[in-house]
Amino acid sequence: MKKRFFTSFILGVASAFLIPISAEAEKSRPNILILYADDLGFGDLTSYNADSKIPTPHLDQLAAEGIRFTDGHSSSGICTPSRYAILTGRHHWRMGHGIVDSFGRSKFKAERLTLPEMLKEKGYHTAAIGKWHLGWNWNAVVKPGAVKVVVGRRKTYRPEDIDWSKAIPDGPLAHGFDHYFGDTVINMPPFCWIEDDKVVEVPDIMSDTKLFKPIKEGGWGFRPGPMISGWDPYTNIPVTTERGVKYIHDQAKTDDPFFLYFAYPSPHVPIIPNDEFDGKSQAGPYGDFVVETDDSCGKLLQALKNSGQDKNTIVIFSADNGPAHYAYDRDEKFDHWSSHPFRGVKRDVYEGGHRVPFIVKWPGVTKAGTVSDALVSQIDIMATIADFAGYKLPDDQAEDSHNLAPLLRGDVDAVRTTHIHNTTNTQYAIRHGDWVLIDAKEGYCKAHDEVEAWEEKHGYPDDDDQPAELFNLVKDIGQRNNLAAEHPERVAELQSLLKQIREQGYSAPRLAKHAADTPQASQKAKRPNIILVMADDQGWRDVSYNADPDRGLQTPNMDQMAREGIRFNRFYSSSPNCSPTRAGILTGRHCNRSGVFNPGCAMRPEELTIAKILKKVGYITAHFGKWHLGPVKAKSPFNPNKHGFDYYVSHDNFFDLDPELSRNGASPETFSGDGSEVIVEEALKHMDMIKDKNQPFFQVIWFGSPHTNHKALEKDMALYPDLPKNWQKYYGEITAMDRALGNLRTGLKNKGLDENTLIWYTSDNGSYRPVETITGLRGSKGMMYEGGIRVPALIVWPGHIRKPLETEMRGTTLDMMPTLLDLLGITLKNRELDGMSLLPLLQGKQMSNRSVPLRFYRQSTGMNNETKYTEEDLIGWWRPFKCPTHTTPRTEDFRGWSAWIEGKWKLHHFKKNYELYDLDADPAETKDLAEQNPEVVQELTKKLRQWQRSVEVSLTGADNETEPTIKR
Repeated sequence: MKKRFFTSFILGVASAFLIPISAEAEKSRPNILILYADDLGFGDLTSYNADSKIPTPHLDQLAAEGIRFTDGHSSSGICTPSRYAILTGRHHWRMGHGIVDSFGRSKFKAERLTLPEMLKEKGYHTAAIGKWHLGWNWNAVVKPGAVKVVVGRRKTYRPEDIDWSKAIPDGPLAHGFDHYFGDTVINMPPFCWIEDDKVVEVPDIMSDTKLFKPIKEGGWGFRPGPMISGWDPYTNIPVTTERGVKYIHDQAKTDDPFFLYFAYPSPHVPIIPNDEFDGKSQAGPYGDFVVETDDSCGKLLQALKNSGQDKNTIVIFSADNGPAHYAYDRDEKFDHWSSHPFRGVKRDVYEGGHRVPFIVKWPGVTKAGTVSDALVSQIDIMATIADFAGYKLPDDQAEDSHNLAPLLRGDVDAVRTTHIHNTTNTQYAIRHGDWVLIDAKEGYCKAHDEVEAWEEKHGYPDDDDQPAELFNLVKDIGQRNNLAAEHPERVAELQSLLKQIREQGYSAPRLAKHAADTPQASQKAKRPNIILVMADDQGWRDVSYNADPDRGLQTPNMDQMAREGIRFNRFYSSSPNCSPTRAGILTGRHCNRSGVFNPGCAMRPEELTIAKILKKVGYITAHFGKWHLGPVKAKSPFNPNKHGFDYYVSHDNFFDLDPELSRNGASPETFSGDGSEVIVEEALKHMDMIKDKNQPFFQVIWFGSPHTNHKALEKDMALYPDLPKNWQKYYGEITAMDRALGNLRTGLKNKGLDENTLIWYTSDNGSYRPVETITGLRGSKGMMYEGGIRVPALIVWPGHIRKPLETEMRGTTLDMMPTLLDLLGITLKNRELDGMSLLPLLQGKQMSNRSVPLRFYRQSTGMNNETKYTEEDLIGWWRPFKCPTHTTPRTEDFRGWSAWIEGKWKLHHFKKNYELYDLDADPAETKDLAEQNPEVVQELTKKLRQWQRSVEVSLTGADNETEPTIKR
């Protein structure tokens, strides 16, 4: 066993990971074993495809003991590029395209840091066994005057052209490996064993496949060249496996940890399983070859156990690309699709060409049996290993490698959002979130007739003539439906992102600081900053661009936002009251799902909020102003911090002039001035506090205005001398709030942040003042009529929304979370949201009809005082809250006022009565059409009841037991 202790390092790792590391792991640095298959499909392993015709018990066991990634990728759809990427942490296309052919030169430049070089610096013994396929400097050993000869259609050397007594430079030993054993490439010359940098036996004849035992499937795929007499390719896996087992046992006797890169030639052609594996699968010789590969992996893993090193060895299994084109014939013969469930094979930029099995076992760190759908890449191995080894990667090395350590230890659900796949210089695919764009002359390499036949049989459209292909992988994992024509803005966005990543020379997050010298230019390369701003009780008419001109309301900054960005003419709060709407914005779900029925209800800490989600994907989060979802004091289980905000300066409820606010839960401080301006100033200060962190921020700014009782500065009241005093105060508060918005935008511009900061402004409900402020709309705050829920809404994002857009599309505060998640490429699984994404509007595209109706429901019964929280938990700095515990449904009688808007219709239900209005013809809801349209009432009521039952499930906490998967 290892004798050298690395106590300080291991203690640091254990502390950082917050996961108990085994006693064995504490003794030494972990060994690293990479098992790398060749041309293996995603659907070949039974742990990835329950219907696979190939038994793979050893790799299935490895998956059961570690993390199995379902969205893992090689850099390329062919072998040499992927091998370059895994050993450098760099996209292969930054170096070049294509494979190393017979006697090809090395793909590495001397200055390029490799994974084994990095580990050697940290005291590791490094070895590569098996397929190399990254080139050597053969020119150094070619005899003077020798030239390549043409054999068949290929150029090659003859045995006598090379001085075999010399060491072959620029191979594995020149790029970080202490030891190498293999035949470099099974189907390329020279056909002999190479140990370290010299041949074991001198080749003496030219290759001839007729000398070999017959092949079992497909073609030999051999390039001609020098070979030793009696060479038998069938011995490749048995011999290299034996060498790997010996290496593992030998290293157990030394003081140093090891890194073993074991690269298989299988199941690449030639498909040559040894006789003992014949018939072990139901997928023909290819399947048997996979079984032999699995058996070899099992022997290497058993060697770790037998030598006592398995508990201190990181094991990574993956493949360099998807299955070769023989997969089409195999599917026909054996009903086994190696790329299941994807389209495409090796050389494709479709998913089947590069989405491959990816398994990581790290005893003491990874949780056994974990299945992750996070987007990961083999390129990420470099930065991940650098992290645990304490190696600081230089800025010009591993430029595309993302550190997966937080993902492996379970701290986050995703690390990367984007990946670029490439096979040739004309074939690029860029993945971003759920979307993938194939920006190529052809979507795949259609080199074989069986491709067209297979796709025709399985119902794929003939879209070869399309200049670009766009797919949503969540909805269309098989990549059948090209959406490029329907989403030209998405195509343009991804083309721009592809161009940016290619031209800037990196994609690793740690290098983002070098995007540009100016803060504003740097922001353009990042995810947007997001600020959600909300008024308190501002009605739809309470902005000057909508207001009655006779009253002279002044909101110049809101007017400017309306001119520059997106202006919603029919936008709704999710509730006619404040706390419920706030709960809906943060969760993307109707307030009744979380029990925030009315003002003064605290939101349960277990609710999943947008702040929690954005924190997980790297945002710094902060809240400023009115909270009203529970006490803000530090010990409260409901404060902003408990709901995902890193920092807050907040009040339990509303505030006006000279507000008292609590900073991170501490005793309240008294601030001087208008409350709206105060919290904006605090938000701008927070931006300065975090400016060196190089992370996007998410801020929620909730004003206390113009909630009653009104208090305004004299200068703001003076703007309305002809109005009564109460109106001067009311409009004065709105004008001050508008000025605070202007301060926010000016502050962002001065900091160089405005171009890439999205501001979404709205109100929590309608005005409490009926008729006067919302002329033309019935009702007011607390009511389900339009006056109580229709509110102003504006979005500005200067660097992206350059053309103003006024929309009649009905939106709601419940759409805010789905839109932002869609914008960032984040998917929540097993989580029902009540809104929909409005992303097309952000992309400058008009929307008309909603796919998700607007649903409203005020609970009037079922409230109780039973709670699992103490009185101290519910007492705030300023007032107490309620947080009733619901273990059984409380809405069975469906009492309370509910409403449903779908198309032109709006249905009201309260006190067993129904009202129906045509909002297109009658936005003021003056003419009840329920009696004339009983079928519409019946249909909408049925939908309303069904939705309310789903709300009941959430209310009891039944769908909050496990946090949904967050995928980026």
